[in-house]
Amino acid sequence: MKHQDSRSSSSKKKLKTIPTKGRKGDDTEKQVVGAGWTTAATQKFIECADDDERMKHILAMFSINDDQYKNDIKSTTTADFHFANGLWCLESKFDLPQTQFICRTLDRLLTSAIQANNLSDPTAPKPNIDNLRIDLFNQFQTMFNELNQGEWKFTIEQTQKILSFYNQVFFRPLRLILYSYTHNREDVLVPQKRRIFTPIQPVPLANCVEEPYYVDDSITFKPFVLPKGNINLEDARELIQQYTENVIDIINKRYDNLEEMVGKVQQTVASGR
Repeated sequence: MKHQDSRSSSSKKKLKTIPTKGRKGDDTEKQVVGAGWTTAATQKFIECADDDERMKHILAMFSINDDQYKNDIKSTTTADFHFANGLWCLESKFDLPQTQFICRTLDRLLTSAIQANNLSDPTAPKPNIDNLRIDLFNQFQTMFNELNQGEWKFTIEQTQKILSFYNQVFFRPLRLILYSYTHNREDVLVPQKRRIFTPIQPVPLANCVEEPYYVDDSITFKPFVLPKGNINLEDARELIQQYTENVIDIINKRYDNLEEMVGKVQQTVASGR
């Protein structure tokens, strides 16, 4: 997912927020850990000094500790998903209620998608991904219409921007997102095995009998020697020709012996000896 690849630096300029005076639930929400995108949690996310502080706040909002974020793929996906969504809202300069609606709606859509994909019956077929996208978009449309029953909270340009963002980070990569929540990593304990090489006990030299190495004289290369005495150029040329033919004949005999030895080895291997 593009928005999860890296934490782009966000603008540190604080966004304008709506007054919270008179909201009875705010004090309670501030004490709740793991409640998601509540008004107080969204306000604190906006007020964080930098992205590192925002990520720590996201982990607290969804009850994810550092070990889970580093080692559990579901926790990692959840934290990165919400961090990127909130960061996009900051960079797009949405106010608090707009940011809360965008991030909370994505949270609800993600939860609905996970529940629809994780069937209680493992033998039941998975829902069609295209049908699931349509159902989730209908849910988004319902929540968006409920928000804008009275005065519209988003302009037409903002609405188009939100739809494009939802399509980019959620609807289009939905299959990949759900894979992170359905793939269970299995830790298999591999027993430690060590192979210790023990050399074969050598035969004592006292028990060995030296045998002379026999070399067939017919396949032995002999040095070229010119006969003593006066010889003419024609005789020398003939002697060199005879020596060359003799060397070629010896080479052919050696190849024949080598092929014979290879054939014996192959027969031994084929017989399993």
